Amino acid sequence: MAYSIIYQVGGNYYNISNQSPAFPVHYLGDENFGMAPLHMITSRSPVQHGDTTLDFRLDPRIIQIPLLVECETLQEQYDQRNYLLQLFKPSNVDGTLIVIYPDGRQRYITTRVLGGLDFNMETSAGHSIRAVVKLRCSDPTWYNPNEYTIPMVVISGTATAYPKIYPTTYGTTTFGGSYQITYEGTWLSYPIITVTGPVTNFSITNTSSGQNITLVAGTVIAAGTSLRFDLRYGYKTVIDQAGVNRIGLVDSSSELAQFAIYPAPEVPNGINTFVVSGTSTTTASSVYLSYYDRFVGI
Repeated sequence: MAYSIIYQVGGNYYNISNQSPAFPVHYLGDENFGMAPLHMITSRSPVQHGDTTLDFRLDPRIIQIPLLVECETLQEQYDQRNYLLQLFKPSNVDGTLIVIYPDGRQRYITTRVLGGLDFNMETSAGHSIRAVVKLRCSDPTWYNPNEYTIPMVVISGTATAYPKIYPTTYGTTTFGGSYQITYEGTWLSYPIITVTGPVTNFSITNTSSGQNITLVAGTVIAAGTSLRFDLRYGYKTVIDQAGVNRIGLVDSSSELAQFAIYPAPEVPNGINTFVVSGTSTTTASSVYLSYYDRFVGI
């Protein structure tokens, strides 16, 4: 399999790196596919030499892709210019830049067109088009498009004291357990957690990072209802099955902003351990955690 760079927008896929009649463009290289840009957060006292490093943040990524379109006539050039402007025009619709490795691995990044197609030219140089497409990535990390969904429920309960010939429940049924995810990405991944009732006093903790999400004491997720915790940046929502905002059910001690799956070296060997708990459950109760492997660069 050849190395491919594909631009996807509006349900259409354009192979930038493989010239074809449908997309007569030569890919000339790329810029800013590697390490995401970042800045350090520091402090300095009045008499301090140097400074103290506190933290860092990734910045949006600007990707540039130089392209060549060979044209024989001025009319052909303007036709191809119009084609490129239709494809890479500014829009509030996200596009996706896709890189496919020769071994079949894929990496995606979400983009918006920033510009670049100014088409400055001299007719003495011929009619071929040389232009640079600029794409802005608000989230500068790449991801593996294969989503992982992990079931995180073990039902347990108190056995009846003696046999019954009809369904009878004694004691308190609970779910819970410890689950390990060996994370293969190089950048943290904010998951989506879906909890389906019945369950009371739901809680989930990443013991590797110490982060926890807990519902207010006594909160009941009824049978046939669910809560969806979307922890991705740009979302950070808690909604029920009808799409109603339920963030008020989350205890103030919870860490919705930071709760994530961490790579090494933040957690040793990328092994994240999660502990789930809840009471008053049945076999209909469930917890699923979904995530993508994310990468700081490719």
